[in-house]
Amino acid sequence: MQFLGHFTAQAAKQFSPSAVCLLTLVFGVALLLLLNIVQK
Repeated sequence: MQFLGHFTAQAAKQFSPSAVCLLTLVFGVALLLLLNIVQK
């Protein structure tokens, strides 16, 4: 998770805020789907 946070921080410096927001949203949805699959 720490690596992921570092990667996100690096990406935030390179991409525009809107791109970062979209990336975070997509990652969040993917994480929720993954958790739902694991729980079943």
